Amino acid sequence: MRKPLNRDTLQTLHHPASEPLSRPSYARANLIPGVVHLGLGAFHRAHQAMVFDTLMQRGDRRWGVLGVAMHSTQVADDLATQDGLYSVQINDYKGRTWAVVGSVLHTCVAGREREQVVAALAAPATRWVTLTVTEKG
Repeated sequence: MRKPLNRDTLQTLHHPASEPLSRPSYARANLIPGVVHLGLGAFHRAHQAMVFDTLMQRGDRRWGVLGVAMHSTQVADDLATQDGLYSVQINDYKGRTWAVVGSVLHTCVAGREREQVVAALAAPATRWVTLTVTEKG
């Protein structure tokens, strides 16, 4: 049986040595989002959120993300059950590795949690409001 990915299971994840797994080295519990990202699509999660995660791994804790789904609730709700954590497979000339990304601190749905989105956009800690435009957009 597979363990769910969340803050309680993060440190006990086992992975084959042939495919190393990195995980957030920073404490996420008390972080405040500095980024509000509109859209929670795969492009953001595989690229921009990974850059924010790298910045946070290097000690700059201002890059936590509130991910705002615009319409569909599924991705936001799925990520919420995983405490915003998800994994990405990375393939390069060295082989295959995996990374658990921790930069998505919270999720919400614009149509369902409008007040939370507006408050986050106006929050003093919010440094960036980002979005990605892909072929679906």
